[in-house]
Amino acid sequence: KLIIEIDGGIHGDENVQKKDKERQAWLEQHGYTVVRFTNEQVLNETEHVFTKLVSIITTTQQVPPL
Repeated sequence: KLIIEIDGGIHGDENVQKKDKERQAWLEQHGYTVVRFTNEQVLNETEHVFTKLVSIITTTQQVPPL
């Protein structure tokens, strides 16, 4: 239940940010974890993005029900 969003420049717009926050709140209420990176981070800070994802995955692992 991990959602990774890679945001382009359009996400700097106030209206888009408002919709992003509303969508993210809904997703989190339904048990999803949302993490966002910019296009630039993915292209230029790949190691940071990878490290962050590994950290999120290892700290949010859930034990499946028996």
